[in-house]
Amino acid sequence: MQTRLLEVNSAVAASLLPALGSADRLPVEPHFAFNAWLALVQYYLMNRDLFAPGRLVLVDRADELVCGYMALM
Repeated sequence: MQTRLLEVNSAVAASLLPALGSADRLPVEPHFAFNAWLALVQYYLMNRDLFAPGRLVLVDRADELVCGYMALM
């Protein structure tokens, strides 16, 4: 299980940095950018009943999630 989680996290991290731009232009360390994204996604998933009762929270709140994350960066 831990190996699978590491693989998923690596795939997310590999996609995240190019989406944000080069690491030298990023106002935070790349590991912070990755951990902040994971924390926001987990927060929305854990509180899905508040954000999108009975629906897919990551679909319903995708724009809010991405905009909030970009504001943090």
